[in-house]
Amino acid sequence: MNNFFDKSVHYLGKTNPNTFIMNIGAMDGVMFDELIGYTNMYNFKGLYVEPIPYLFDKLKNNKPNEGNMFENSAISDYNGEIEMMTIDRDVIDQGLVHSCFYGMSAVYPPKNGLGSEFDRPTVEKYGQKVNVKCITFDKLLRKHRIENFDIIKIDAEGHDYVIFKLIDFLEFRTKVVRLEWINLNEEEKQLIKDKFDEVNYKFEIKN
Repeated sequence: MNNFFDKSVHYLGKTNPNTFIMNIGAMDGVMFDELIGYTNMYNFKGLYVEPIPYLFDKLKNNKPNEGNMFENSAISDYNGEIEMMTIDRDVIDQGLVHSCFYGMSAVYPPKNGLGSEFDRPTVEKYGQKVNVKCITFDKLLRKHRIENFDIIKIDAEGHDYVIFKLIDFLEFRTKVVRLEWINLNEEEKQLIKDKFDEVNYKFEIKN
């Protein structure tokens, strides 16, 4: 299954003009977005979810197509607020840190690079804790009146399994699922593989 994700999304783009995507952890809709090439090529419509306010504002400006929807929240297993760690926006804009920090906000305590020893000096100097709204996956669907979706991409910097386990794959039979693997622990990775086996999904793992 060499590059199963790429082949699957192209297939949907060519065969289903009404393909609908769920992009969770969308950032600004451009930088580090694995779906941007496909959405531009096939004009996919979708729901874009981003919890960090300034990135959310950029996201709406970058995805003005009619039919797109937006949610300025984190997705979690409860409704309310959740604490996140991010890097000061002005520091990033001024180029005082590596550009990779532009996409490294994470639920606190962070499991991604923001929680690593290597990035500790940057986090201690420029890190900011922020409280953002969070909602469950079910509430997200009800709020935006989404009854089905073809592709879901989860890029939640280590919070991915918390979101993944909220999705009922037997109900939705989502055609393509993409999530970030590197920041998950071994138990979470096994649980994801077990779930895919249970619901008879083919999957490919790339670290």
